[in-house]
Amino acid sequence: MHSMMLEKGFTLKSEEEIAALKATKEAEKKAEADERIRKSIERQKMRRKQEAARKEEKEAARKEAEEARAREALLSEEERAALKAERKAEEEKKIREIQEINEKRRQIRELQKAAKEKAQKVGEEL
Repeated sequence: MHSMMLEKGFTLKSEEEIAALKATKEAEKKAEADERIRKSIERQKMRRKQEAARKEEKEAARKEAEEARAREALLSEEERAALKAERKAEEEKKIREIQEINEKRRQIRELQKAAKEKAQKVGEEL
């Protein structure tokens, strides 16, 4: 049996060699596990940083809104009405811009549809 294995290219390994191979495999597994843990910790740190940044942004926005309300409270009735009208005009401008964009998109879709139909007609004529 031993000679047959040797003929096929197999070599018998000593118990020390087998133990060394097992130890190497175990070390590789441990290194992989350690790497997974390290990456997991890095992801957790990144999430915490992102959460902290979002919290800071939210707090800054809240403070800004609070300051704006305080400034607005100091305005006279006429100034408040003017500010409100200005905001409404800005909002209406945004709405018009969106409507124009949507109209242009609709026109593009119509042109594409017409071009497709024309291409099909030309294809059928050939």
